[in-house]
Amino acid sequence: MQRLSHPNEILPMRTVTPLPFLCFFLILVSASDSLATQYHVDAGAKDVGDGSLKKPFATVQQAADIMKPGDVCLVREGTSREIVRPKHSGTAEAPLVFRAFPGERTVLSGCAPVTGWAQEEGDIYSAVVPMRLGHENQVFAGGTMLLEARWPNAGKPVPKGLLEFEAATMEKGTTPTKIIDDALPDLDLTDAHVWVSSFKRWYCWTGAVRAKAKGVIEVEDNSDNKGNHICKPGGDYYLFGARTLMDSPGEWFYDNDSGELLVWSKTPGSPPQDVEVKVRKNVFDLRGRQHIVIEGLEFFGASLATDEESAHLTLDGVRVFYVDHSNRATEQYGSQSNTGMAFHGGDHTIRSCEIAYSSGNCVALFGKECRVVNNYIHDGNYMGTYAAPLAFGRGARDNVVSHN
Repeated sequence: MQRLSHPNEILPMRTVTPLPFLCFFLILVSASDSLATQYHVDAGAKDVGDGSLKKPFATVQQAADIMKPGDVCLVREGTSREIVRPKHSGTAEAPLVFRAFPGERTVLSGCAPVTGWAQEEGDIYSAVVPMRLGHENQVFAGGTMLLEARWPNAGKPVPKGLLEFEAATMEKGTTPTKIIDDALPDLDLTDAHVWVSSFKRWYCWTGAVRAKAKGVIEVEDNSDNKGNHICKPGGDYYLFGARTLMDSPGEWFYDNDSGELLVWSKTPGSPPQDVEVKVRKNVFDLRGRQHIVIEGLEFFGASLATDEESAHLTLDGVRVFYVDHSNRATEQYGSQSNTGMAFHGGDHTIRSCEIAYSSGNCVALFGKECRVVNNYIHDGNYMGTYAAPLAFGRGARDNVVSHN
């Protein structure tokens, strides 16, 4: 992505550097470069390497364990499935740099592949796989998010179906905790939940289905003391979370009791291909770390972790897809406010990045004096809460957001 320029941008005045100072500066830079070490990582490496170009490490963490200020980690093309926690911080003059190998696509994934499929019925297949994230469980096939079994179906494929989906309509007779709809399917809705956009529509919410009868469902009471978070005639809703709602290719359901993931294959007569499940929320843990630079890498199905001690973190040309996911929205104004790439601490720079697809926030600034410049941030808050593609959390101040 090219840096955007303002049409009236004023170029800085040209200055002349004294020759003795320039020579001294070049000597210092040369000495600094000679002390830095360049490590190489290849997720496909089979032998125990030493981090050299010919014998690369197999994980980024191997480099992160020994990197000192000024060191650079070059990651070759492929997918790494790990959480990277640098042992040391960098310095202002010599940051730690994690960089994609030039011209190669490097992915750090929060997911694990699913294998061992068995046919259940028709094109529905099952596999035993631990999914321990609860309401944050997420399933992908071929790099695209699959939708949890629901009614009515979204009507459009992901990613468009995340924000522009079909919904059912509450009919006359609906009360704050009872939905009337003659179109409701005659199905067992054990463990089902409902997503609701109704009444004042300041935010959407989810709740458990408590009872089911012909054309009627009763849902848990999530209303606040002002009478919000209720069902009302004309409101939109959809059902999710029940095995019986699986009725189309690409949908999934997870049975917590048996530990089985069920997926309706998109390829008739064959098990689903390239399926992955989210197993970790972050691929970088930068809590308590300063002066770390991440360049050109891609995050998939995961984010990064920071805290109040994090400072001077730079993301440059990073691509982040499926930042965060949760099917729960129950806390009214605060629902999903802690989702997304959350930057605590201060003096962080996010530039020339693409950050996309989150049920809540894509980027959330909680720190101070951060710069978010020249990024493409899109398709956030698909649960319809008070989250946003770019959100400012409590304590955020003196941040610059420009040319996004």
